[in-house]
Amino acid sequence: MSFKTTHFRTPEEACLAVGVDFDGVVPEGGANRRLNVSGDPRGKGDGNIYTFKDGTGGCVTNFKGEKASWHNSKKTTTRSRTRCETTVTSDSRLRELWNKAEPVRSHPYLTKKGIKPHSRMRQTTCKQVKAVFDWAPGGLCDPLLCIPLTDGTGLVSMQFIGANGKKNFLKGHPAAGVYWATGKGQSDKPIGIAEGVATAISVATVNKFPVVAAMFSGNLAAVAKKAREKYPDHDIYILGEVGRGEREAHEAALSIGAKVAFPPFTDEMIQSFKGGKPTDFNDLYSILAETKSEKSILVQDIATDPKQLLVENSNVVNLSFVPPPLFEGEVSFADTLHDCIELLQKFIWMKEEEAIVCSLWAAATWFVDCVVSEDEAVPYLLISSKTPECGKTKLLDVLAKIVRHPIRASHPTSAAIFRVMNRGRPTLLLDEVDRYLGKDEDLALILDSGNKPGGGKVLRSAVNAKGSFTDEVRAYECFGFKAVVGILAEKFYDTVTSRSVAIKLSKKPHTEGKRLKFSKFEEQFDSIRRRFYTLSVKYSREVRKLLDEGEIEFSDELSNRQKEGCEVIWAMLECMAGKETRQKCKEAYTVLCQRMQHLPSNLMLLRHINSLLQNYEKKWIKSADLIQQLNLKPEWSDLSCKKLAEILDDFDVKTQQIWSENNTRGYSVTELKLAYSENR
Repeated sequence: MSFKTTHFRTPEEACLAVGVDFDGVVPEGGANRRLNVSGDPRGKGDGNIYTFKDGTGGCVTNFKGEKASWHNSKKTTTRSRTRCETTVTSDSRLRELWNKAEPVRSHPYLTKKGIKPHSRMRQTTCKQVKAVFDWAPGGLCDPLLCIPLTDGTGLVSMQFIGANGKKNFLKGHPAAGVYWATGKGQSDKPIGIAEGVATAISVATVNKFPVVAAMFSGNLAAVAKKAREKYPDHDIYILGEVGRGEREAHEAALSIGAKVAFPPFTDEMIQSFKGGKPTDFNDLYSILAETKSEKSILVQDIATDPKQLLVENSNVVNLSFVPPPLFEGEVSFADTLHDCIELLQKFIWMKEEEAIVCSLWAAATWFVDCVVSEDEAVPYLLISSKTPECGKTKLLDVLAKIVRHPIRASHPTSAAIFRVMNRGRPTLLLDEVDRYLGKDEDLALILDSGNKPGGGKVLRSAVNAKGSFTDEVRAYECFGFKAVVGILAEKFYDTVTSRSVAIKLSKKPHTEGKRLKFSKFEEQFDSIRRRFYTLSVKYSREVRKLLDEGEIEFSDELSNRQKEGCEVIWAMLECMAGKETRQKCKEAYTVLCQRMQHLPSNLMLLRHINSLLQNYEKKWIKSADLIQQLNLKPEWSDLSCKKLAEILDDFDVKTQQIWSENNTRGYSVTELKLAYSENR
């Protein structure tokens, strides 16, 4: 196969030009990495990025037939630099097409978005683009919106939006670092930076200040930097999209000292939106128009400092994920894991394998967005002890400083939990769960289904403004990483144990060390968070690819559910860890998983008795008859009537004389079922 090669200034531009997803990671000189073809589910790994040995540039290949190269501006020769600039920025055809295009009077895309045509865009056709550039945007229907893009120096590219809503950048021209603006900056006005043109126009219409469209979330930071350089004294607002665009919006705001704003959707708005799940300010604009409400949402009123994890009211949790700054310099997974283990053991008296697994679990929370299939799951972290004061709550305190988007809760309502988990996939840290788990059926259901994306949703009737229930039903997803703390792990068996890896703490010897304060280790915690986050940015695509391939090998010592739960951790280890680290981590994880299979069997016995009685019609069951049934199971083959009585006595179930059965001893079926219901 022959490839047509074009040349660009950055690897991102080269990737975008040939339809390959760029993940921000450039391989070292002489190395290459596989990438995915944009928008093609069958194109996983069908792209490749290679860096020249001397580091002067590299090339990107789409194996479906296109190739592009880039040359670093700091190292390119005069000849190569001139070639790049001629190819990208000095294209007279851009102005030719713009002059031939017509003013926009109406367009299906604008009508759908509820916005009016803008003077800074025009209308053309695929035929006209083909005539000028010898290339036509694929998959787009006439007429085409023509969006002129600049890098601050002049017209350098275009985006086309078809009548069917599909979009395409002009092939062979830059997409990274370019933008479209609704107007010029004014000394007394702030500036907004949005992802797309529809959002930009919507906000500019309401807020009466110019808004720049970066065209895609990965371009927000680059455009924000240019905006700050051009307008150093202006207030700048990054207009983020709820969901996958949140991380990029926060990063862009942090990089230039801007504020970030997300559309304040209410539950009623989300349910009323007809176009799926609303995400951006244009969706908010459309909802307000549909409900004939005043379009009065001002960005200034809802913008926040991205450095703040809490809103102004410190008692109100901000459900948006705020990523830390990327770590500067090289990041090693093995070194980061070692530092995390070491820090954990400073604060918590725990075995090495427990510290390893806690650190692995914390690292895995940063890869939660890689888990997208209903066939995949994440493990819960079950923290227990035989006695109080073993450091369970302190372990949650430590985890809260290193996991992704932590939310702490002690005795929360199930309603609060499923509303929290429905937004941003936080890491939920639940304390003292054994005090209320058996009393809250909804919480048990949340834990049962919350380890898989889309694995189960909580359904609730909507409430109108008057507080009355309506016919509308809302669905809340409960998926995400969860750490669960309680004294007796065996009390969690039904809802948590089979989905968990267990940490069983014991009291720290009085001779061991001094009491440490978190304040002295804030830099270490911050470093670990930043490194875990940086590793997730660098390796998330590789982890996702490995999960898609489904070729991860597991130990036979793990149950099927345990294999399912640790899949993301195994994929993470395969992509980031060396052989020695990988083996040590997997061995530690397997040891703790096996611990779950050897928990005290009292509750397991009660559970089995309950299953035996599901179709039992009598009010009483003889001790001998119950023992006969239980002895059929290998784990209870040696169980006697006396031993059974001792076990059930712990659950306040006692043998009684059964007069209807010749005065033999036995148990009330109702009491047995009630005991299981109260203790499961």
